[in-house]
Amino acid sequence: DTITKVIISPGIEEIESGGASSGVFTYSTALKEIIIPDTVVKIGPGTFWGCKELKKVNIPKKVDTISERTFGFCTNLESITIPSNVTSIGENAFGMCKNLSSIIIPSSVTSIGTQAFSECRNLLNITIPINMITAVIPILIARYIGDHVPLPVNP
Repeated sequence: DTITKVIISPGIEEIESGGASSGVFTYSTALKEIIIPDTVVKIGPGTFWGCKELKKVNIPKKVDTISERTFGFCTNLESITIPSNVTSIGENAFGMCKNLSSIIIPSSVTSIGTQAFSECRNLLNITIPINMITAVIPILIARYIGDHVPLPVNP
């Protein structure tokens, strides 16, 4: 696998996948950069699963769901921008993204799947909307990140 950069053509609305771990770019291990146009409204499950060299992704503003396993095993992913239109983050969406260090979960998110951030051991900066704190804390801390995330406690 030698493709390091992909530019998806403007006008494309969907990046299909064959299933949770068989997306169009699944195991594109040399892929470092992908440019997704604002016309994309859907990114299928598992689309970037195993793209170990992918470091940064900007999800288009029209996408409303980050499907299950979309970025799983993108072990070098450091930065992800979740647009304010996203309402759901699927199960294991960012699982094993070991270099992901910060994430902002917009207030539009009402659902986060199990293990969405499993084994994200460097995830030190998390911005969580107040309406999601009770749902997100167990997902991010109790089981998957352990003591790696310092959170302020308000009395």
